[in-house]
Amino acid sequence: MLVDGKKPLVEWRKFQTERQSLQEFEKLHWHEASGFAIICGQQITNGLYFGVVDFDVKNLLTEVIEKGKGRLKKEVHQTASLTGQSSPQKESSNNGIWRSTK
Repeated sequence: MLVDGKKPLVEWRKFQTERQSLQEFEKLHWHEASGFAIICGQQITNGLYFGVVDFDVKNLLTEVIEKGKGRLKKEVHQTASLTGQSSPQKESSNNGIWRSTK
């Protein structure tokens, strides 16, 4: 779902119960958006569900941030092993995006 700041640029409620088609996705007006949001709840093609963890680290001590990163990494690895996925790899040192090769 495209957003401008925190404001949705499309009617998004239907995507809580319906999958967005490729045609719908390709018709989005990306030039109007300052970001995007992910709507969870729909089963993806491999039978699993997509999930997102969003947390803000503004005004927190570095020690607290690092402890949170460690806990998140542990949860990601545990989830991968429970679902039979390979160990996820961090996409970049500057973000919290992880991917699995399976």
